[in-house]
Amino acid sequence: CGWDAGSPEAYVAQIERLRSGGVEVVEGDLAGARERGVKAYAAFDDPNGFRQEIAYGLEDAATPFTSEFMKDGFSTGDGGFGHILVKVADYRASEAFALKFLDGKISDHIYLGEGAGRTEMAFIHMNERHHSVAFFEGAIPASKKIHHFMVETPSFEDVGRAYDRVQAAGIPIGVSIGQHSNDRELSFYCITPGGFWMEVGAGGVRVDDATWLPGEYDSVSSWGHKFQGGLLRIFIFISYSMRKRYCRAIVAFKF
Repeated sequence: CGWDAGSPEAYVAQIERLRSGGVEVVEGDLAGARERGVKAYAAFDDPNGFRQEIAYGLEDAATPFTSEFMKDGFSTGDGGFGHILVKVADYRASEAFALKFLDGKISDHIYLGEGAGRTEMAFIHMNERHHSVAFFEGAIPASKKIHHFMVETPSFEDVGRAYDRVQAAGIPIGVSIGQHSNDRELSFYCITPGGFWMEVGAGGVRVDDATWLPGEYDSVSSWGHKFQGGLLRIFIFISYSMRKRYCRAIVAFKF
């Protein structure tokens, strides 16, 4: 997970803030910075071992991204690229770390089930996007520490087109189209060759800290989002894909 500090001064200040709080920070080399398309970067772990990076000088593409399939492009800008959901042993520890060291703010919490089936989730925003990162612990299965990452388009129609295209390509759908209870995102989830999930959505609410009140929910979705397909088919797809190739993703958010 990568955070864009926005300036060299903010980058240095963030590193000093982490170190003064007893967090080990490892500054990256020039080759690693070139690979990420930034001027400089540094890595650190939260209390659950969730590796994150802080950087500045993120390069912009010379030309805007265009796609014949996603007609309206993607919603990025000051909200960063999207969000990730991370499975941890103690979500409260990761939540507290993000609030203390990264200036995150609570958007809301979701509490599901009871006893052994209990799942608790914290959604944290760093900018106007409802959440840039969310942490959970509990019964929701996750084959990787990162459960999923999300990309957002301005168009509900593009979500539908992506849904059709993913199915036509034979990529397993993890969860059907539906709408989330908290951020109101209309989306679906597909399963990547690496085993973690990808969410494609539109219509997520934006947060204004002057008026936002964190809430609590007892459901992930208000409608839809039904689990799809057989586990055996998904396992075969992932196993075959991982034998054939691997992928490495570098993601960047904005504070």
